[in-house]
Amino acid sequence: MAEKIRIGFVDFWKGFDARNNCLTDMLIRIYGKNRIEVVDKNFDYLFFSCFGHSNLKYDCIKIFFTGENIVPDFNICDYAIGVHEMNFGDRYLRLPFYYWYDNAYERAVQKHKFKDSYYLNRKFCCFVISNSLADLNRQKMISLLNAYKQLDGGGKFMNNVGGPVRDKYSFVSNYKFSLCFENSKAEGYTTEKILEGFAGNSVPIYWGNPGIIQEFNEKSFINCNAYGSLEEAVEFIKEVDKDDELYLRFVKEPVFGKESTGKKEITEKKLEAFFRNIFGQNILLAGRVNRVGMGERYLRQMALLRPVYTFCSALLRMYAFCENRKRLKAKLNNKYMLWRK
Repeated sequence: MAEKIRIGFVDFWKGFDARNNCLTDMLIRIYGKNRIEVVDKNFDYLFFSCFGHSNLKYDCIKIFFTGENIVPDFNICDYAIGVHEMNFGDRYLRLPFYYWYDNAYERAVQKHKFKDSYYLNRKFCCFVISNSLADLNRQKMISLLNAYKQLDGGGKFMNNVGGPVRDKYSFVSNYKFSLCFENSKAEGYTTEKILEGFAGNSVPIYWGNPGIIQEFNEKSFINCNAYGSLEEAVEFIKEVDKDDELYLRFVKEPVFGKESTGKKEITEKKLEAFFRNIFGQNILLAGRVNRVGMGERYLRQMALLRPVYTFCSALLRMYAFCENRKRLKAKLNNKYMLWRK
């Protein structure tokens, strides 16, 4: 009988389900449900992310995962799954974060199959944003487009539709365009934003990963990276908005072209090969971190600093909470002053 593969998860985002996610699912697909055991302690392999520092307590085979725009520290992880386009032997795999969004993917690949009248009889543009911390280009684009026609915000940030929407795809489907700006710009950093724009049957207005046209059909969205300025991109968006025939050419293009790398089956094959290499070898040979000499010293220093990192993280969360309260108070004051007038 084959030995159990005991895996653990720490430092993931709030609400993460260790037993129901694309990483665990892929391992079960490869090795079978009976061999994969998700445990809270005494694991042989540890998946960890960037939302905590508990991983520093453990000495085992570590696999870092992130969908954020940060680079893995290969001094503390044996393997890593991230967003950047980079090579590091058998230790790294690029896995774009939209791979997690099965429902959005299934809707997106069908988005070009409706009647023309459905696409045209809709409002102008929307955005669904919850995170207020982002590159200033996002705020600038909202202002530029608002000067042309009103944008509707359905998220927690800059909401003007009476509160956060419950069904993002249903909300976006009421608009011809959807603003899909990444929080920051880096080669390879593609999140779920553009895929969710497609899933709402809209034409995404995208800014972020310079290599986005390798992943998605460039004829199906407006790529702001391709313009000399956001102002130039807005002028083209106006042109598309006013020309029904031109708009239909965009919205009725399939999400993926023949050479698009964002197709789910391509990513799945890469993830399967990556896991087969890690878990298919003797665990005594699977380690990649330098655990002697300066490597050992580095690991000890990081472990000692863990309480400091935890304390600083708590301070940052408190700061964010206070800033959000300030913004809410200012918003309420503005509404009160308008009411008095």
